[in-house]
Amino acid sequence: MTFVWNEAEATRLAAERVALEGLPISNVNVTLRSGTLRLTGNVALLFSSSPVTVEATPRVEEGQLRFTVTTIAMSGLDLSGWRATVEAAITNTFAGILSGYDVQSYALQDGELRVQAIRR
Repeated sequence: MTFVWNEAEATRLAAERVALEGLPISNVNVTLRSGTLRLTGNVALLFSSSPVTVEATPRVEEGQLRFTVTTIAMSGLDLSGWRATVEAAITNTFAGILSGYDVQSYALQDGELRVQAIRR
């Protein structure tokens, strides 16, 4: 079976997951380009907000689609402590939909994420 997400669908799913994970990121936007998922948004600070950028690359591991965060940046703050939480949030964005399937391959390019999977 082939699963396909465009940027609008990926943005909607990511925004839902960010809220479920309790991450203080609003105005979530996802772009899908040449092997990289890029999530941008705003992190709420005490009296303001600051833009954040997260870039992640997918991989297939043990039949699951997982993501590795390659960049997590926000002006003036070290967000390296968020890396594992953000990786889990991005991975979990698609995990529920793909549960019950073994992921065989993926393609991430031109505004789409395509995943080939077979039912377990």
